[in-house]
Amino acid sequence: MNKKRNVLFTFDYELFLGNRSGTVENCLIHPTQKLMEVLKSYSAKGIFFIDTTYLIRLQKEAGPAPKNDFYKISEQIKCLIREGHYVFPHFHPHWIDAKYDSKINEWYLKDLKKYRFHNISSEERSEIFEASVSILRDIIKDVSSDYKLNGYRAGGWSIQPFSDFKPFFDKYDIKYDFSVLPGDKLFSEAQHYDFTTVPAKPIYKFTRDITQEEDNGKITEFTISKIEISPIRRFLNKIFLKISSFDNTKIGNGISVRIFSGNHNRLNNFEMISIELFTSAKYSIYREYIAANNYMHFISHPKMITLNGYAQFSKFLKEIFATYQVETDFKKMI
Repeated sequence: MNKKRNVLFTFDYELFLGNRSGTVENCLIHPTQKLMEVLKSYSAKGIFFIDTTYLIRLQKEAGPAPKNDFYKISEQIKCLIREGHYVFPHFHPHWIDAKYDSKINEWYLKDLKKYRFHNISSEERSEIFEASVSILRDIIKDVSSDYKLNGYRAGGWSIQPFSDFKPFFDKYDIKYDFSVLPGDKLFSEAQHYDFTTVPAKPIYKFTRDITQEEDNGKITEFTISKIEISPIRRFLNKIFLKISSFDNTKIGNGISVRIFSGNHNRLNNFEMISIELFTSAKYSIYREYIAANNYMHFISHPKMITLNGYAQFSKFLKEIFATYQVETDFKKMI
């Protein structure tokens, strides 16, 4: 039996993107610190996709509270780099139209017209990419002057059409993408992607079309893993959540975005592998998945993680690191 397992732990480092953003402390700093602690126990690397469009707005907003939030985030990003984790940009362009409430130091992101990268102008795309790379470089430079910001995840998985992104991938030498959830499709006013025809491989290369594999492609795609949850398992999970003594309340204190209705074609009973969806009712499914597959890619959001999910994740890490030779550095998986 092959004991080697490639496991990616990826995190979208962002506030809530709807009616209330939540606070930096509850949505980012505190939950990310807990994640760093458990990852450090196993010398595991994580990949943190920083919502740089939020950082752009923080820099532009006057007042001590936004400046303090920017400082706290910057210090945590530096800590992530020092501890060997990866940090890459991640965009939610509707931050352009976000409204700031100085009384509670939170943001309102009700206007979703610019949620998708495709929906903003070419000038805005250039400004966002340049500012995002510049902000992260400025934060990281004192810790690692030669750090390469060569990875990316699209906001809302909306990496299509890739022609919107290719000029910037070329300009900023982005070589790794982490946006594809195989088999999923969603067309709405806010999001647009179709991953129903992507290659049946966990890792593949492409250049111009994210659904077309090329042996000598310039970009490596690391697909997000999914598991099948049967109707009976979903029912049992609902019962568990009602009667569990675990705290199933998310650590973050914001309100999620409500995506406009559209054509959503998630395959049958599948869901992404994620810490915030991880409960004891699903533990055996996660265990069976890693036993049968040598690649497992978690996509999680610090703001959404519950104490229950964190406990299950910690238990799972203890088991897999005791059972397998686990590689968590994506660059060593190619």
